[in-house]
Amino acid sequence: EGTNAAPITQFFGLEGMPSPVVLGFHMEANKKYKMTDKISAETLKTFAESVLDGTAKPDYKSAEIPEKPTEDGVTVVVGKQFDEIVLDESKDVLLEVYAPWCGHCKQLAPIYTKLAKRFKSVDSVVIAKMDGTENEHEMVEAKGYPTILFYPAGQSKTPVSFDSGDRSLAA
Repeated sequence: EGTNAAPITQFFGLEGMPSPVVLGFHMEANKKYKMTDKISAETLKTFAESVLDGTAKPDYKSAEIPEKPTEDGVTVVVGKQFDEIVLDESKDVLLEVYAPWCGHCKQLAPIYTKLAKRFKSVDSVVIAKMDGTENEHEMVEAKGYPTILFYPAGQSKTPVSFDSGDRSLAA
C-alpha cells in the first residue's frame, strides 16, 4: 500500500486488490503465484508447499481486452486473448512485447506499423504487440524490451526469438 509500493503492486498485478494478499515468486523461472483461498494456517501451508514442490499454478497478468483490436494496423494482444490470437494454428504471428516507457520500443513503433501495413492483405500473417508491463503468458519470456517473437503457423507454435541487432524494416 502507498505510493512506494506501486512498482511491486504493478509487477504482481495487485492494483485495486484488497489486502492482505499472499504471494509466491520463483525468481529463476520468473513465475508468480497468488494464493486464492481464504487465509488460514492450513491454506497457507498448502499454498507454500505447492509453490515449493512446483504444483502451484502460476498467475499471469492481463489487461482488459481492448475495444479496438488494432492500433495503426498492429493487432493488440492481451494475456486473456493470447491463445486465441497468437496460438491460432492457421496464422504466422510476429509479436513485439514492449513497455510503454521503453525508448527502443518507441523507436521501433513506426517501423513495426509499416511492417503491419505491408502484411495487411496477407490473411495468414498477424503483426501483433503486447504491453509486457500489463500482460504475461506462459509462452512469453521477455527479459528486456522490446522482445520480438515469431510464432509460426502449425501445431507446435514454439516461439522463435528475433535476436538480430538490426530492427529495420528490411531485416
